[in-house]
Amino acid sequence: MSCAAAASASEESPHTWRVYSNLDVFGYSEPVSIKAFADKFDDSLESGDTAFTHNRFEIGAEYRGVSVALVQRFDYVTEFTEDTALFHHLSKNGVPIDPSRVFDLHLDVERINATGLKVGYTWDALPEVQLHGAFTWYVDASRLQSGSASVAATEDLVDPQLLTDIQAVLDAQSGSSNPDLSAIYDLIRDVRGGFSIDYAYNSPRFSEDAYRQPVLTGPQNPVITGVDFDAPEGFGYAVDVGVTWQARDDLRLALHLWDAFNEFEWDGAPQTTATFDLNPFLNDFVSTAQDLLDGLNVFPNKIVDRNWVTNIRNQTFRQKLPARAELSAAWAQTWRPGIFGWKPGVTLLGSYYHTASQGFPRLGIALDSFRFEYDTAAGSVGFGWRGRYGHVSLVTDDFDFDKARTFGLAVGLNLQF
Repeated sequence: MSCAAAASASEESPHTWRVYSNLDVFGYSEPVSIKAFADKFDDSLESGDTAFTHNRFEIGAEYRGVSVALVQRFDYVTEFTEDTALFHHLSKNGVPIDPSRVFDLHLDVERINATGLKVGYTWDALPEVQLHGAFTWYVDASRLQSGSASVAATEDLVDPQLLTDIQAVLDAQSGSSNPDLSAIYDLIRDVRGGFSIDYAYNSPRFSEDAYRQPVLTGPQNPVITGVDFDAPEGFGYAVDVGVTWQARDDLRLALHLWDAFNEFEWDGAPQTTATFDLNPFLNDFVSTAQDLLDGLNVFPNKIVDRNWVTNIRNQTFRQKLPARAELSAAWAQTWRPGIFGWKPGVTLLGSYYHTASQGFPRLGIALDSFRFEYDTAAGSVGFGWRGRYGHVSLVTDDFDFDKARTFGLAVGLNLQF
């Protein structure tokens, strides 16, 4: 849609003022519908490992190739394992989870809401080549969510035979004057499990704020008590670039990159890093149990301290959003079909829109100002119209929008004087 807008703008006189506004919304969810993903996950679950939405509103003016605009954007990008989607679906819908099943859980998230000022320039580098660049300075950013969380384990962890074998070792040492638990080390050698969290956020995601509460017994939390969990404020920049090439009189190619370069800085953002590796913990536990049986003084709490490493703090955080790209082609035809007396010009369309986790190949046709497209990856259809004073486009895979897994809407106004 944006490439089509750039191509249309290139046909206008560069010496006129243009005042414009654009609303561009695009969302996609593989495992469930967009509505269910954002709400209760109460939809039939399909295989998939990504969901995202990119939304932008822009209002500005352009003269002699120079444009200035106010931009508001919201981006939310998630990548996850299929086990993560299944586990979330089961827990959200109250479906009992098989305790013997081992889930490989992993989630990557980037989320941001930002307002900024955009300055762009369109340059006719050659008679057939047009270059476009834009720099946006975001003065206000909020709704930070950036990082990953994962939980993994081997099947040994829930193998009933493992527990039986360990119990057999313990029973064999019962009443022994010289107990020896070394056989357990061989049993747990290949057991793997644990979790890893590395997250920055606008509000706690893992009950971190509970660490601020006083501890009645055991060690206190002097580090955690100083953490400020208030939502941080940020700022940053993004660079968009594009090129349009009129390869032949009847063939136009365009490439556009959004967020080709970008960075957002959050001052004093709440952040959590935590790691736990099960195998060293189990070995440490067996060693402590052996010391206890040998009559030595043991401190069980230190087992957790040594193996469960948590760091919660306020610190400057730098976030980078994944770049997006679209390559498009428009091939004008010489034939004009007769449609109830209407003989429109025909242009064959092709494009490939690429995000960090998903590609969208699209084929279409334009009849004068109307365009129709089909996305082979998302199974969605698109309809659009572009005129002198505006444009509108709709993309969806289901016209019952509550069930749609792909949805896009673009609306714009364009005034010249």
